[in-house]
Amino acid sequence: AVTGVQTCALPIYLLAAEAKWLEAERAARAALANTERDLPLSSSRKNSRPQAEYEGLRDEDELRVARILAMRGQLAEAEALARNALRSALSREGPFTTFSAGALLALARIVLEQGRLREASVLAAAAVNAYEKAGVPPEGLGLVGARKAYANTLMRQGRWADADAEFTRAAEGVAKDPELAARFRNVDQRRSLALRVRAPGRPRGDEIHAEADLEPALTSRSRPKRSPGHRCSFTPIRHALAL
Repeated sequence: AVTGVQTCALPIYLLAAEAKWLEAERAARAALANTERDLPLSSSRKNSRPQAEYEGLRDEDELRVARILAMRGQLAEAEALARNALRSALSREGPFTTFSAGALLALARIVLEQGRLREASVLAAAAVNAYEKAGVPPEGLGLVGARKAYANTLMRQGRWADADAEFTRAAEGVAKDPELAARFRNVDQRRSLALRVRAPGRPRGDEIHAEADLEPALTSRSRPKRSPGHRCSFTPIRHALAL
């Protein structure tokens, strides 16, 4: 049932918060299996929720498994699952929803972790666009995370001016919320890094040091939500809350 599927997500978050990724993967796969088992029955149940709602739960469960697999370094399967969840969401609700945007962002980070910078950049830019068109405000956690991810891909490609512009937009969003400002302190630091490295006359070696300083591609995620104005608490268990 839907209630059971939703309830079992809590221990997944707790396992992830403790970096028990294998146990989290097993729990997430079990949740996905339960949802897929219930999915064919949903249309025949009396007073059941709409079929699309069950499909949405399935997509959320599948994307959660993908994120956990990415944290375990199983990037090929993670990418396949993330793409599948994204395709399903796009066909059901279109590109400009917060879930579709979150799926794009998750896929961008998985692709970036594999070193496919240009593809990751395209996906991250699409995530930014999707969040904006879904009505997420500049200080929305998902949009800020997408801007950071996009800016990181630009930095890794040596596109320092573009990265600076994107970090600036992210910083402007963060500044609107004091709580976010405390949690995203490195946005201004990375903007300063982009400015310093792209300054005329800087030696080429600075770009190498800048790339080495970039944060891992799979951190600072936002959990996709349906409501445009949602803000998720960004705590030390950020990986768990992102699942």
